[in-house]
Amino acid sequence: MQDPKGTETNEASSFSASFTAILEELKRTLLALSEAQLHTAVQSLLCARRVFFVGAGRSRLALEMAAMRMMHLGLTVYVAGEVVTPAIERGDLLVVASGSGTTAGPVRAARVAKELGAEILAITTAPASELGNSGERSSRHSGCGQTTVTAAPFQSSMAGLFLNRRFLC
Repeated sequence: MQDPKGTETNEASSFSASFTAILEELKRTLLALSEAQLHTAVQSLLCARRVFFVGAGRSRLALEMAAMRMMHLGLTVYVAGEVVTPAIERGDLLVVASGSGTTAGPVRAARVAKELGAEILAITTAPASELGNSGERSSRHSGCGQTTVTAAPFQSSMAGLFLNRRFLC
């Protein structure tokens, strides 16, 4: 096969190189997270009465997939903006993602959720952004109270983590 410049390409090696690059990026991302960040994020998910997801573009698509996975694992989940989504309240968790941390809709949703007493789990590549800082204005209390978490982007299978939910919260 030839590329647009007429040069012969090997699709298998191109795919392999792309696949390797993706895996390395995921590995770097996961290794950048502390165990404490992951533990806090998991505790927040497990202890929330309901979990709401909001993002825009690719972030929203990724969160929609995560929401479906969490629903399959037994959590009560909603995607913000859907017609069946109720209002967020105290005791709920908002998982909000924006790569830049400045996307208007998700940032506004985090502000509103925080004003209503919901917990915020912000996923962003820009921890110094407004969204990234949204977690730093709340204090951590014992149990599953008013904890706000800011974490670097992460992807992981949550399977098995929900098995002991009733013992953790």
